[in-house]
Amino acid sequence: MMRGKISTFLLVVLLAAAFLTVTNLAPVRPVGAVTWSSGTSLTPFGSLEDQPYVMEDSKSNLWVAYESSRLANFTIWMRQYNSVSWLPEQQLTSSSASGASPALVQLANGNVMLVWSSNKAGNFSLYYKTYAAGAWSGENRLTAPQGRDSTPTLSQLRNGTLLLYWTRETLPAGSVIRYIFTKTYNNGTWSPERQFSTGGSEEESSVFQADDGTIWNMYAANRFGSLDVFYKTYNGAWSAEFRLTSNTADDYQPWIMQDLNGTMWAFWTRCVPVAGGCEQNIFYETSTNKGANWSPEVTFTVDPTGCTIQNSRPAAIHYNKDKMMYVFWGTNLTSCGADYDVWVRTSNPIPFHDVSASNATAGPNSLTEGGTVRVNATANNPGSYNETVNINAYYQNATSVLFKTMTTTIKPGASAFVQMS
Repeated sequence: MMRGKISTFLLVVLLAAAFLTVTNLAPVRPVGAVTWSSGTSLTPFGSLEDQPYVMEDSKSNLWVAYESSRLANFTIWMRQYNSVSWLPEQQLTSSSASGASPALVQLANGNVMLVWSSNKAGNFSLYYKTYAAGAWSGENRLTAPQGRDSTPTLSQLRNGTLLLYWTRETLPAGSVIRYIFTKTYNNGTWSPERQFSTGGSEEESSVFQADDGTIWNMYAANRFGSLDVFYKTYNGAWSAEFRLTSNTADDYQPWIMQDLNGTMWAFWTRCVPVAGGCEQNIFYETSTNKGANWSPEVTFTVDPTGCTIQNSRPAAIHYNKDKMMYVFWGTNLTSCGADYDVWVRTSNPIPFHDVSASNATAGPNSLTEGGTVRVNATANNPGSYNETVNINAYYQNATSVLFKTMTTTIKPGASAFVQMS
């Protein structure tokens, strides 16, 4: 007589470090002393390179795009870093029209998207192209403003939606009006554009999704007689506007990011008044409690003795391969003001906790009563500390039922194969 079959389904294999479960309920570990390298130029001598934008892909390669004056018109170029060396430059746009202010993001499907501003159709408008299977697509026009669209910023959300924000500038009656506009991208389709800001002086947005799912939008605006840095957050609804900087000098070109330890970092450019004008320098602040409090500001760029240097447009990322912060910016630091290039500085390694589960399988898909289900999974620790983790396996039918827990310890940078039955 055949015994009945009972279908079984694996809901999920969860990984949780007991230590992390505790620390996640407390404030993020404070930022320790950060030291920075002296920096190096990524771009060639003899032309102007500016407006860097950085992303990290799923294979832990850094992509840095920037604009360059080396050809007949400004064009977009890029370099990649594979954790060992910087690869040669790649030209991403044609010199038949000007290309400026690039932004890069890896999409949910693994392709990479480039968005930039170009005057190829008259007014500066946004265009985009995608990289897939080793090749770039053709260019597609994204906006058609009456004025000028520039400085795009991108964030791929974990729910699959891509966010795009940018600055739109118009000149009604001879005055300059700037607003931040936005679009979303899902399954190959762009939404209609809509206006995000309402004050008329907002510019150069930076958008980012934090590890708790909160969306941050940081931008510059003139609310009190000069440009300051402001931000809003979204967690089901947009928050009120928060003011980050309050200085009589202009603060602009912000970049918001979160390091792998959970600390928020805000970088920006300040136009520091000097005789005959201003000198641009880069500053930053950090927050270990998601913006409830911010550290005192820190000056990131300091002139070498005998040089007056202009620095602008910071872009930063915490690189998971070497655990160092990478900060890119445009500067004429090369040869004490002789050339304007994209430079990069790195921090000392910043340690962090990070555990995950992958390659979870269960079998067989069906079995006789009294049979055995075997579950395989890999526990990963790309972080900086030894982690003791619990791996929980669940059945799911109408409800989920925990049927097995295993505990293992994983060294930094290592993985552990686990099998349960």
